[in-house]
Amino acid sequence: MSGGREINAAIPVTVFLLISVLLYGIYDNLSGEDEGSEMDLVEPVWDYEHDSESGYGSVTGGFVYRGQNVPELYGKYVYGDFIMGKLWSLEIVDDNPVNKLLYDSKADTSLTGNPRISVSSFGESEDGELFFTDRNTGRIFTFNQTDSGIVVESFKPDISIPFLIGLYNAGDSSERLFGIEQTGRIHAIGDFNQTEIFLDISERVESTDWEQGLLGLAFHPDFENNGIFFVTYTTYDDGTLRLSKFTEGSDNEKVLLEIEQPYVNHNGGHIEFGPDGYLYFGLGDGGKYNDAFDHAQNLETLKGSILRLDVNGEEYAIPSDNPFVGNDKGYREEIFAYGLRNPWMFSFDREIGDLWAADVGQDKWEEIDIIVSGGNYGWAFREGTHCFDSPFEHYDGHSCGEIDSWTFGAFLYERVLLNYPLMLILLVSIGVSTRYKIQIG
Repeated sequence: MSGGREINAAIPVTVFLLISVLLYGIYDNLSGEDEGSEMDLVEPVWDYEHDSESGYGSVTGGFVYRGQNVPELYGKYVYGDFIMGKLWSLEIVDDNPVNKLLYDSKADTSLTGNPRISVSSFGESEDGELFFTDRNTGRIFTFNQTDSGIVVESFKPDISIPFLIGLYNAGDSSERLFGIEQTGRIHAIGDFNQTEIFLDISERVESTDWEQGLLGLAFHPDFENNGIFFVTYTTYDDGTLRLSKFTEGSDNEKVLLEIEQPYVNHNGGHIEFGPDGYLYFGLGDGGKYNDAFDHAQNLETLKGSILRLDVNGEEYAIPSDNPFVGNDKGYREEIFAYGLRNPWMFSFDREIGDLWAADVGQDKWEEIDIIVSGGNYGWAFREGTHCFDSPFEHYDGHSCGEIDSWTFGAFLYERVLLNYPLMLILLVSIGVSTRYKIQIG
């Protein structure tokens, strides 16, 4: 009688290794403690879940409305979502957030005829009236109030600025608005239904990815007298994020700060002067996903934070009351707040002075924050108010106590397939085992 049959040893060895890797991945997802629960994190004032239909969202920060045309909005924070095409108002009543849908462009396509408005930015006029922009059509819209309630209207409908991602006023009593064309131009919008080029640095700007380009504009508080303004953009040669100073009527550039970007997304780039006269500068975590490069919780890097800079000299200086000034731990003293994924648009309440920021989420949650000095906003321990699992080793020991399919897949890719020594051991083990047979039965 036959003594059974033989099989190649590579089969059970391969099965054993695969099961071992999967069990290790499950253990990594479920083991450990939620490290974020032990940290002093600043909670968002509001978060919302991605669109259940598309599965995506991308919050665009706005302003606390302080104009006169829409009394119903006065004192409320107005913001939107680039992917979902919606606009909301948010106010804090008795310490509780009250969020109200103002406009759903997917449900009402009459303004553009497109499936949605891609809400790319908000802007204020000098007297506090509010506008928002559509990157797809390059058009500008504003708010009004009628007997039937709040309405959204076209503003200068003959004007269309390609890849429009920012809208600003200069505070110089000219009543002009300035629109950022992502590819590298700034358009001045005056009384007529046409624009003039205010600045063109398109030959210096890299805008291949939709999160790269000319990203920020801020006019010096004394722009009316000194003509100084500041821009941020990703550079054409290597995608570095650059902060530069210009003077109106000149293209002479003074580079103040350059920050290397390891990936093409999550550049941030918004800049804004605060009521204290300092320049605030928002930076994403360096891109990819899950804070892959260990920046958001790392105070030794500028990424994943909002900086606070004194830009009144030839070089930038660090304000003496920045939260990490004088530390002996190697923390960057430029940092005002940190733990952010990709802050896109922030603004100061012109009446109270609060700094409101929108931080773009990843898996499920978009968030609205009020930024405070030294605040840690939780990424990548938190997405919004919710526990978040990152598969990378610098977040080891952090667990939400559940198997998340996306994080589990990222773990297998980043920690196994891209772990070349481990992959070499696995392949050598399988290769050696092919030389042997195992008797079955």
